[in-house]
Amino acid sequence: MIKPPMDFLEAEELVMEKLKREKPRYYQDMCRNFKEDQALYTEKQAFVDEALKLKRDIEKLEKSIWKLHVENRHHLQQVQDFKFALKTFCGWSHK
Repeated sequence: MIKPPMDFLEAEELVMEKLKREKPRYYQDMCRNFKEDQALYTEKQAFVDEALKLKRDIEKLEKSIWKLHVENRHHLQQVQDFKFALKTFCGWSHK
């Protein structure tokens, strides 16, 4: 009497064992396809990881650019204030 499987994994193992015994070529093809799929998944995952890393790097650069832009505006304002103060101090006209 055959004992029925208790869960999905056990049923899957029974099916794989039966395939391995009765249809070895099909079983080998399944294993090869699984390995190829796994390799393709790993390759795609590497691309995704690299894309996410590049996205984070771009976001960091954008923040850095914005920070520099704000600092630059601040420095430009200081230069304008200095020029205005110099003209006022020297009595030059305010044109």
